[in-house]
Amino acid sequence: QIGKLKTLTKLGLTGSGPRLRDEHLPLLSGLDNLESFSVKSTAVTAQGLATQKQWSELTTLGFDLVPGQTEPQATVLATSFPNLEILSQQGDTTWKYTADDLRALRHFSNLRIISFAASSISDEAMTGVHDLENLEGAHLLDCRNLTDASVETLSRHKSLTTITLASLPRISDTSLTHLTNLRTLRTLELKTCPNLTPAAIE
Repeated sequence: QIGKLKTLTKLGLTGSGPRLRDEHLPLLSGLDNLESFSVKSTAVTAQGLATQKQWSELTTLGFDLVPGQTEPQATVLATSFPNLEILSQQGDTTWKYTADDLRALRHFSNLRIISFAASSISDEAMTGVHDLENLEGAHLLDCRNLTDASVETLSRHKSLTTITLASLPRISDTSLTHLTNLRTLRTLELKTCPNLTPAAIE
């Protein structure tokens, strides 16, 4: 029935597990106006998504790329969705990410914002953001392995204007010191980072 909701511009399908697979995607082919699509914790693959040519105008995608396979996956998705500006990832698949996995996102030539949520992504993996030259926003939510080193990595990016740091228990006031070096930063949102002290706002 969802495929008949032709006025939809945003759709999220999360937590369907193996019941939602690539062969079900054609049932959504009538959603020609879709601008934002999120499909997580399902059996849908990058190759399956890439066949949905009617979604070529997608600007926002929520999809977890598979570690070690991000290069071919990002390549095929970037070809099908050339206007993609926002990529959101979350959950268990990202815990094995390396810097090379993040670098693979450079295939999305218009990518402006990345978001990682409920992820075990590492400081080492975050160093890959330096290859995302057009990146303007980074949102890190409940990424409990990240430390001040990741914020230092972000602070050395040349074009970031927006950063969200939420539920990151391992960052400290040192992170805010690092961000003073980011001259392009315009928006900063901090939420539930317990090791930040009042001194951080001085």
